Amino acid sequence: MREKAKALGGNDPQCDPAYAWEAGFDHFNVCVLTIDQCQHIIDSALDAAGCQPVTVYQGPSCRYSWCMPVLRRICMQGPSRKGRGGMNVATVLHEVAHQITYDAYGNSVQDHGPTWLAVFRKLLIEHGVMTEKEFRLTARPFGLKWRNLTKTPRLP
Repeated sequence: MREKAKALGGNDPQCDPAYAWEAGFDHFNVCVLTIDQCQHIIDSALDAAGCQPVTVYQGPSCRYSWCMPVLRRICMQGPSRKGRGGMNVATVLHEVAHQITYDAYGNSVQDHGPTWLAVFRKLLIEHGVMTEKEFRLTARPFGLKWRNLTKTPRLP
């Protein structure tokens, strides 16, 4: 997906640093959830943000997880033979953060920019993936910037 965004001329300067930061956490890349559990986390996060539901499905192990906000679709990368993949809480929250950000701000923000990262950060903390202090200490060395949101954006 990153290569496709770059080829299309996307302006997402935090994309590579965000993925590099996430790659440093082994548990961000291991399948430990079922697709039904992924759906439940996504539904709960969208409901809390006042967003409409999305279609969630499991993709093949050789692909990335992704979100197409305009089509309201989230695809979670299925497990490989070694258990690697995207069906874990952190990756689920990464993808649903794209949908929440799009629902709240439309196409006016970068895919992995400060607004999206603020939503993702809030979800990671709310779901106990990491603390605020852990987030700051690990994200800053990658040059990541985020807005200061006191809560996940709620749609009118």
